[in-house]
Amino acid sequence: MKRIMLIIPIMLSCILLFATASSAMMDVGLMGIGGKIGLVLPGEDESDSVLGMGVVVNLGTILPILRAEASGEYWENSRDEVSLSYISIGGTLKYDFPFGRKFIPFIGGGAALAISRQKDTDMGIEFHAVGGVDIPLGTIMSFTAEAKYVTNDTDTVWLTGALMIHLY
Repeated sequence: MKRIMLIIPIMLSCILLFATASSAMMDVGLMGIGGKIGLVLPGEDESDSVLGMGVVVNLGTILPILRAEASGEYWENSRDEVSLSYISIGGTLKYDFPFGRKFIPFIGGGAALAISRQKDTDMGIEFHAVGGVDIPLGTIMSFTAEAKYVTNDTDTVWLTGALMIHLY
């Protein structure tokens, strides 16, 4: 409980500082919202590959080629009478490579508050690296194919597809 009381104010302070500093630089705000689904590959043979899902929020651009996203993700696996569930809430900065308008490759990284539960609940900070491509689907929608490596107690790889509805 003490960790929660320490981590939550630190994360909220970072978000507030990020939002205040970046709003003067470029176009920051609620720019889009979407859902994602994909394959989660947990490491260390703790469990088999599972289906994961999540919500993605586009928070806008800090620089013309640097985007901010917030996300929430969930997956669960039961094997041999042992259940493992995982929830994360975090943020990612993505660097867009300016190759054109048909597709936009990107790389990035971020951090999240992760809550996992097997026999008891464990909470911690995870860090992740991402790479993928955004494909515009008209003027109000886009599809994202993404690979994400997450490092925490159980390193995982996410291979996801997401649909984003643009609100701007």
